[in-house]
Amino acid sequence: MGQAGMAEAAVRYLRSVRTPAPEPVEALPRPELRCVGEDERAPLDPAQFRRVLGNFA
Repeated sequence: MGQAGMAEAAVRYLRSVRTPAPEPVEALPRPELRCVGEDERAPLDPAQFRRVLGNFA
């Protein structure tokens, strides 16, 4: 039995096994993604940062 046959057998088995439906899960609130706080300033000048990163391939 090849890979396709094994996959077909697995799907048949999983469809035959009845499992209870999972309970709905409440999503967590999205975190505020910031690397610098609102009351902080960036540690580097943006132009200098771009220049330094521009040296990498």
